[in-house]
Amino acid sequence: RAGQGGETGAMLEEGERPTTRCEDVIGATAAREALTFIRDWLQDPQQYAAAGIEPPQGILLTGPPGTGKTMLARALAGESDCAFLVEAATNFVTKYQGSGPENIRELFARARRYAPSIVFIDEIDAIGANRAEARSGFVGHGEAMTLNQLLTEMDGFCKTAERTAVVIAATDQS
Repeated sequence: RAGQGGETGAMLEEGERPTTRCEDVIGATAAREALTFIRDWLQDPQQYAAAGIEPPQGILLTGPPGTGKTMLARALAGESDCAFLVEAATNFVTKYQGSGPENIRELFARARRYAPSIVFIDEIDAIGANRAEARSGFVGHGEAMTLNQLLTEMDGFCKTAERTAVVIAATDQS
């Protein structure tokens, strides 16, 4: 795709198409089997759209550090021949008001541009606090705005068969 102002230096990194395959992931057999629907849907979204099956809005991978959550997401992108966009949720938590939601909007704009794509957000718990913490005031207003923007983007995100994308988030919390 043609680059837009200022993004040409980062195009290859942002639109990476991994060569990792599911066979490269050791273990995680149940997780790989569970993700076969997503792989099949990304490879042939028209088949599922014709059957009236809606695309998933997101997937959450949980497990201790070092269990292969990132590699599993990368393998799914490799098997599906999709662009793979990776961000750490901590990159969305900034000291400047409004920059977190803006960063989310930019990430999703890139995902739409490179569709079909997989957006992988690592350590999602950095912005995904539970409601009790949010009400008690332990969570900053910026994190709440960032989380709301993420949920808003996921809700309306690439629902057509031509512009397919999936959001995968990972956390070490259970």
